[in-house]
Amino acid sequence: MTTLVTKIVLVLLITLPLALLCRKWDASIKPYILVAFAVATLFIESSTDYVRGKFAEPNVEVNVVRSADTCKIRVESSKPLNSLAIDLPILGNVNRVNDMNSIADGTTTIKRVVGLNSPVSQNNIEILIEDLKPSAKLEYNVHFQPLPMNLYIAGTDRYKLSYTWQFAGDSKTKTKWISLDTGKETGRPNVQVKGFTYRNRALSPEELKKQYEEGLKKHNIKE
Repeated sequence: MTTLVTKIVLVLLITLPLALLCRKWDASIKPYILVAFAVATLFIESSTDYVRGKFAEPNVEVNVVRSADTCKIRVESSKPLNSLAIDLPILGNVNRVNDMNSIADGTTTIKRVVGLNSPVSQNNIEILIEDLKPSAKLEYNVHFQPLPMNLYIAGTDRYKLSYTWQFAGDSKTKTKWISLDTGKETGRPNVQVKGFTYRNRALSPEELKKQYEEGLKKHNIKE
């Protein structure tokens, strides 16, 4: 919208002086008609580009089905994608990720776990797919050992989806957050947690001291 307004202002700055100049040569010329025609032409062109862009945007479907110890991820796009990235929270220890796909449909370049990946930690599985073919149906199975008890951790009720495609020689990118409960697009979480660790016991003085010293080293803090 900002770009369109800027273009209209530029058209007015250029066409209005020209229209007034033309009126000096021919009194029958009405400057406002020339200006209105130029603005209308620009508006039609911008509207056409917007509609073309909307039709060119791929329809990406990602379906996540969770069970007690498995997440099944299914991916499909109506148009070719340069890349597609999924950042999925896992409440527990990720044991393995099964790639059920043919490389002819898309190349999975990253299957990475972010976090401590322990039985008492919240982790994230990051999957990056490149050169995704249209209408290819990709599937991944994430097997994990769940947390020992049900915990609510803010930011783990949705996952991040980003994809990139080509349009008119330019690379376009869209990022959105999807609710794991409804499968619908939702807002970005206020808190993102990666590597959260749950403990159900008090730490010993030695463990507290060790964590304190490790924190100093990590943040380069001197006592």
